[in-house]
Amino acid sequence: MSTDNKPKEEKISLSATEEEYLETLFNFLECGKKIVRTSEVSKSMSVSPGTVTSMFKRLAEKNLIYYRSHYGAELTSLGRKLSATVVRKHRLAEIWLNDLGVPFDILHDLACEFEHVISDDLADLIEKRFNAKNCPHGNPMPNKDGSISIKDNYPIYSVSPGETVLIEKIVEPFCDLIPRSMIEKLKPGTVLQIKKINKDKSVDALLNNEEIIIPTSLGRKLFVSMK
Repeated sequence: MSTDNKPKEEKISLSATEEEYLETLFNFLECGKKIVRTSEVSKSMSVSPGTVTSMFKRLAEKNLIYYRSHYGAELTSLGRKLSATVVRKHRLAEIWLNDLGVPFDILHDLACEFEHVISDDLADLIEKRFNAKNCPHGNPMPNKDGSISIKDNYPIYSVSPGETVLIEKIVEPFCDLIPRSMIEKLKPGTVLQIKKINKDKSVDALLNNEEIIIPTSLGRKLFVSMK
């Protein structure tokens, strides 16, 4: 007779807002930033620094982040695992919605609504159905343990003029100031020729012989590889 007395992992209840903060910290982590300042989250989520500080304290009490004033926040191992779960559901929702024919430029916003209500079982079914390694924006699918495979991509503004590049991913979330038509044009797999990197990190480029200007707000979220 089995005598396995291994304790079950405690289920932590999170509000949709708490999940949004964890997701934001995970997005920073994907860009190589482990410790995130209050001001950075405030700007990314368009909320006041005081609101961010209050949430950081709440997440720290739940052992989901390490937080110290004037230092910033860093995901704990538990926080990383739970944040990866939210990000995984978001990206699986994008894959599902993309298959249903939802326009590319609204996939992210719509998936933000679905990520909080998709059950673990449904997420597993979507993953099994599509077997996708990346979301439609090119971002890799996190594993259930919080680990993630990150390619050696470069922000588009770091590339030298004259180079030809392939768009690999668009880092989420998107700034409301980014034109939706621009996001639609610059999908993963798009090839660009870099003409000029401007002082504000906007980029002049050629897309199918059409001259375009990639605004700073989008250039910071476009990651590319060399062709």
